[in-house]
Amino acid sequence: MISVFKNFYDRPGSLNVKELDFFYKDLSVLIEANPNIKFKDFPNSIIRKYFKPDVKKALSQLYNHKCAYCEQKTDLIIEHYRPKMKYAWLFLEWSNLLPVCHNCNINRTDKFFIKGKEINVEQIQLVDNFLIANMPIFKNEQPLLLHPEVDSPENHISFDSKGNAVGRTEKGRYTIDAYSLNRDLLIEKRSSIVSTLQDELRELVNDFFQSTFVLDGGYFVSKIDKEFENFYRKLYKLQQPTSEFTALYRSIWEKDLIENISFVDDQEHNKYIYHQLLIWKKLFVLNRNKLIKTKFKAAIVGFELQNFEGIRHISLSEIDASSRWIFLTGENGYGKTSILKAIAAGLIGRHKADDEARFKIDVLSPSIVRYRRSADDKDYYDINQFIWQNDMYKSYTSLAAYGANRTQMSDNYKNPSEENVLDNIFGEKTELLNVERFLIDIYERPELKGKFESIVTVLKKVVPQLSDILIDTSKDILEVKYKECTEDGENFLPVSFSELATGMKAVLAMVGDILCRFMINEPIDDTRDIKGIVIIDEIDIHLHPKWQKTLPTLLSDVFPDVQFIASTHSAIPLLGAPKDSVFLKVNRSLAFGVQLERLTWFEENLQNMLPNVIYTSELFGMESISSVANHNDVEIMTQDNIKDANEFKENKEKFKVSDIDDEIFLNELKSSHRK
Repeated sequence: MISVFKNFYDRPGSLNVKELDFFYKDLSVLIEANPNIKFKDFPNSIIRKYFKPDVKKALSQLYNHKCAYCEQKTDLIIEHYRPKMKYAWLFLEWSNLLPVCHNCNINRTDKFFIKGKEINVEQIQLVDNFLIANMPIFKNEQPLLLHPEVDSPENHISFDSKGNAVGRTEKGRYTIDAYSLNRDLLIEKRSSIVSTLQDELRELVNDFFQSTFVLDGGYFVSKIDKEFENFYRKLYKLQQPTSEFTALYRSIWEKDLIENISFVDDQEHNKYIYHQLLIWKKLFVLNRNKLIKTKFKAAIVGFELQNFEGIRHISLSEIDASSRWIFLTGENGYGKTSILKAIAAGLIGRHKADDEARFKIDVLSPSIVRYRRSADDKDYYDINQFIWQNDMYKSYTSLAAYGANRTQMSDNYKNPSEENVLDNIFGEKTELLNVERFLIDIYERPELKGKFESIVTVLKKVVPQLSDILIDTSKDILEVKYKECTEDGENFLPVSFSELATGMKAVLAMVGDILCRFMINEPIDDTRDIKGIVIIDEIDIHLHPKWQKTLPTLLSDVFPDVQFIASTHSAIPLLGAPKDSVFLKVNRSLAFGVQLERLTWFEENLQNMLPNVIYTSELFGMESISSVANHNDVEIMTQDNIKDANEFKENKEKFKVSDIDDEIFLNELKSSHRK
């Protein structure tokens, strides 16, 4: 059983709103007269509509001709997720219809246990035939039966090496029981799949390890053998939704159900073989993504997000590891913050989402296992996948994440553990780790002088308006002071953090939090040695346009081995985007929820764009950037800078040619300069 993403609003012709409008009007009258109306009370002409050929065909294609629950490719019938005998008024609802095999249908009967309060039809407004299954009123029933179009079944059900479906949660166990997903025939088929793959792998292992490979104290073959590459390629393809038993193949891949078996009697040798197979599998993924080597030490190279805050399903792959910045744009309320929160939660693995959410994040990072034949191989890196599930996750700890509110520092700077890394971006706590306390603590410690100077240097670089950061020792309690300066180099009197402008506080608090998180628990003195991922919501907030433009470059200069993922409502930060940055447009629709579009054309041409082009591109979608006070286009200044605009205007007034087309006059002006 896997997640399926149906457009609840794009219905087959037999179920479209116009076709059924009369039925729902009549149904409202029937319900008003009899709230306990039964399915059998409907006329046959209406009942027959839900198993019309176009409905069955659409469901079969959507589910790749597989049963929604056991995933067998066999004859299918149409099942109601909420039983039609109990929810008669939902029997034509598109999101309530699923394709199932005959055996699953017989085993389930009408099992549908709920933990919440059952919906009364009188609570429902039968308007526009939109009673979709993921509406809050339906989810509040808290049904235990999994819905492949609403839940993330992968969170709830997995498989063991004998082909048994294993319930990870109460919902998973209930669904396995309701559809008898461990009936003898199914276990026999799934067990045969696992056994066949194990036998194939054993044969490959015997041929290779006995004839050509010598285990020599932990050094492994770092080039994947062709036969093993073909094996992993086949197994990778079998995970696609078109395959029968997709969920089983995904469990085999993710849980190493075939690598972690005994190949030889000697357990020490068996361990080496197992590690070698893991290495080859990882090398297959690396080769597939063309990311074997990189000078960077941490980067997200792909992700898949499901069922979280308006996100039904979005995925992005093949992000180049050299992309040090990933920018998200989109209108307010479209889901930029939700995407950032989902990525952060997926990396940390903390329970910040309900049971339906599922996150898979691919991160390029140092390999867990050593696969080298010489020290020269140490630059190879590995794609580690971080999967958030109810009972299975690992945390990526080199992460910092920030919401739009980041102007306050807490009293604490120590113990920046993974428990609180999500607090700011999820809005649970807006105070950041206090870099001032960090500086004061190490100020008079000679052995930490280098670290102190490195932190001060970074803070001054990212806030160009500061000429110095001082420790005021004139009082009993040490205090950090900030000396601001003008562009001409004139210094103002030192002030405390609370007296700084909001933009300065926002950048100092955020960068200070990064420094605390990455430097306290690690033996790092130079901030350029910090490696990790930083997520920033609304990077442009509180900042002057000049600073918006320079901030991405400033951050990458002081943290060269950090990948930044940021949302913005302004085009100006994009002008400061380093080469190879990624640009994503966030959209939202009733049919698919939050959606993501990568603008590769924009990435290739950004270096040649001015803000007017960026704002009117698909990235921001503004139809016009002219002032609303302008009632004609004659006086619009289209020059590249204010100097050229003033010269142009002065010359038009000088030569009294206000009625001549701007472009014609500009060409004449350029010709006169050449003469």
